[in-house]
Amino acid sequence: MFRDLATLMNSPLRIKALAYILKRPGVEGTPAELASVAGTSKENAAKELAALVRLGMLRSRGSSRDKKYIADEADLLYAPIKNLLVEATTPDDKDIVQAFKGVRGLWLVVAAGVLADEARSAVDLLVVTRNPDEPDLAKAVKKIESLAAVPIRYAVLEVEEYLGRRQAYDRMLRDIFEYAHHVVIERGN
Repeated sequence: MFRDLATLMNSPLRIKALAYILKRPGVEGTPAELASVAGTSKENAAKELAALVRLGMLRSRGSSRDKKYIADEADLLYAPIKNLLVEATTPDDKDIVQAFKGVRGLWLVVAAGVLADEARSAVDLLVVTRNPDEPDLAKAVKKIESLAAVPIRYAVLEVEEYLGRRQAYDRMLRDIFEYAHHVVIERGN
């Protein structure tokens, strides 16, 4: 068992690959999707996913060109590894603040969904800003996505739009604030 665990945690990319699949139960993943999220090549992603199949943590289907991977929930290590990876690869507030360092015009950043271990939320990150076209904004979200090892569903709203939606009791905002969430950055009132 120790040897299997050591092989399983052999590389940072393998850990991200495993987190990418295990954090999305019932969802198949591809090497191209993992490569995009983890910031690596499709070939490296495919290599690590194939290694996880050999170790028994994942199952695959399809031809070599369009192979898809899914967690093998029958594996004895599935539940404990999933719990460990969810805890270890979910960015904390300091990581999120660091990712947004240097982004101008931020007014509010709220972590929800996968960042707050809340499956019911349709959004993982709400960003309210005075400058929605700020180029560093997308880079910050990409950093958080790489840390989390899963695609981040995010919404960017201008301050006035956010205030109007809050007043109208907008469904997206209601879902964020009624389910588990935490305010990471708050510069507004």
